[in-house]
Order: sequence, then structure tokens, then C-alpha cells
Amino acid sequence: MQHGNYRAGLIAVLALIAGSAEAQKGIESGLRTPNAYLDAEINNGIVTLKAHDVTVKRLVEEIAHRGAIRLMLNTALDERVTLEFRQLPLQQAVDRILRGRNYALQYLPPPCSTVNPGARVQGTLWVFSDDAHPAEAAADDTGIVRIAVPDPAGSGNDEATVLLAAALGDWDASVREEAVDVLGDLSGEAAIPLLEQALVDPDSDVQEAAIAALADIGGEQAARALATALNDDNAALRENTVDALGDIGGKTATRLLQRALADQERLVRDAAAEHLAELLNQQD
Repeated sequence: MQHGNYRAGLIAVLALIAGSAEAQKGIESGLRTPNAYLDAEINNGIVTLKAHDVTVKRLVEEIAHRGAIRLMLNTALDERVTLEFRQLPLQQAVDRILRGRNYALQYLPPPCSTVNPGARVQGTLWVFSDDAHPAEAAADDTGIVRIAVPDPAGSGNDEATVLLAAALGDWDASVREEAVDVLGDLSGEAAIPLLEQALVDPDSDVQEAAIAALADIGGEQAARALATALNDDNAALRENTVDALGDIGGKTATRLLQRALADQERLVRDAAAEHLAELLNQQD
């Protein structure tokens, strides 16, 4: 009888130990890192995201997919991250995801009056391999937000220029225009040959963007590139080219402005004469 009691007690103790082991396993499994997951939502340019152990590339791909944003990558983005935020504007969300990486984001935010809660933004996100620190965000009068345009002195600009050069061949004129804008900010004189190519783009907005970018870069090389636009059939484009040459100044610009004095369009001739007079006054 005592033997039976001893055996029953031993079985009970073993059962208790086994139960404790199973309980410990349950506790440990609860402490283990869960599997990778990603949940993202974009409504009217506002992003809510929850992700665990997901690559940065996967995050930006998801944001691009849900926001109807073209994604142009020139770096691997293989780092895995865990990230969570709610109700962040798109540019802030991208900044949180990329965390100091060199990128440029251009998009037109939905108007505040938009009533469709599922409306998606449209734009382009470039991600470069350059390690330079991003610049502050800035919005122009069209509402397009430009973020983290790389430092022109950055070491990765050659790679970024290659990426943007590819965008100049995109079927969508808005992408080509965005590429011209970023290219002018990014590469300085290195961008001039590509901007000269954009001067003969079939879309006038792309051409205008190239003229403005060349005017911002300035110098003799930029002025020489603008000679291409002086031969365009669009008189308004030729007039804007004359204005850009007047802003650049210098010997090449002066020579081209003199040539524009013979333009068939009076507005172009008048603009050329006005800028030549200003340049001559500056020399005095």
C-alpha cells in the first residue's frame, strides 16, 4: 500500500514537473521574436505603418505600391528594421523609413478638400546610394515637395545621375520633368549634357524645366547648351531661353542673345535686346 502511494506520488510529481516545463515553453515562446510582418496604409497622403523585421526595400516598395508612386532604386536597402507610426504625412513617413539615406521625393499632395478617404498620391521616389546627409524639405509654388536632394559634392552623384538619366527616357512626361528638376539640383555642371538632351523633349513642360535648370547652374557650358533651345519652333520657349541667357550672362550668352535679335518673333527679339542692354550696363 505504501509502495502504491509512493508510485502515485511520484507520478503526480512527474506530471507537475512536465506541466511546469510546458508552461515554461509557453512563456519562452511568448518572448520569442514573432515572424516578420508588414501592414501599411496610405489615405490622402497620410501613412500608417506597422512592420517588424522587414527590409527597408520592402517598406519603400509597399509605400510606393499603395501610394501609386514610381520607385527608382540605386541601392540595395537590405537592412531589416522594425518600425511603427500612425498618421504621418508621406514625406515624414519616407524620412522615417529611409533614416538619413540620400533620396529625393517629388509628389503633389492631395488637396485638403479631397473627400475621398482612399485617394492615393502620385509621384516619384528616387533612392540613391550616396551617404551624404539629406537637405531639408522644401515646397515650391506648385505644391511639389522635394526632399533630401543630395549634396552636389556628394560621392554618389555619378550613380544618381545615371539613375536620373534613365528617368529621362520614361514614357510619362511628368516623370521626365521631375527627373530634370532633381538632376539640375543634384549634379551641377555634370548634368548639363542630359539637360541639353531634355531641351528637345517632346513635352514643353520638360523643356521649360531644362531651361530653368540650366539657368540655375549658369556658366559658359550651360549657356552653350541653351543654344539648342533657340532653334525650337515654340516662340514662347525661345523667349524663355533668351531670359535664361540674360540671367546667366557672360560671353556665350551675349553672343547667343545677339543671334536672337534676328528671331522671327518680335517678343523674342525684344527680350534679347532688353537683356543685351542690361548686360552692357553691367559691364560699364
